Amino acid sequence: MKPELAAEIKNLAEREQTSVAALVEEATINLLKARGIEYPDYLRHYRKLA
Repeated sequence: MKPELAAEIKNLAEREQTSVAALVEEATINLLKARGIEYPDYLRHYRKLA
């Protein structure tokens, strides 16, 4: 991963007050859903509680 992209992801996580893992997980879930694959909510371990 390019250092610039890593820094951008880290900054986004800080702004959103969540972890990098949560952002990556959410992006993965969105990609799976776009391809018609469901990802059960109970598997979302890192999601910030709102």
